[in-house]
Amino acid sequence: MTFGRAAPDEVRLPYGAFEKPGVRFLRETITAIDPEARRARLLVMPFGTPVPPSPDTSTTLLAAFAERGIEFVAGRRVSSLDPTRSVAVLDDGTELP
Repeated sequence: MTFGRAAPDEVRLPYGAFEKPGVRFLRETITAIDPEARRARLLVMPFGTPVPPSPDTSTTLLAAFAERGIEFVAGRRVSSLDPTRSVAVLDDGTELP
């Protein structure tokens, strides 16, 4: 365990209990980033389709994403965020604004 001898319950801090002025935690999927408005909007998933067990649902979602200008990045994960450059770095090194 990374925290040495401490039990998980002793070091766990749920997002709901985390309080910091000016910071609001959300459980959302980012679908793009607008640095001027300080908003994000991006959809990156490690799957080949949005809903793998339902090809018809995936097709419908991909069409809705395209209509709204949302790029679906399949088979990738966000590995880090660089707030100084306002980019998300994917697990293959690709950067997204």
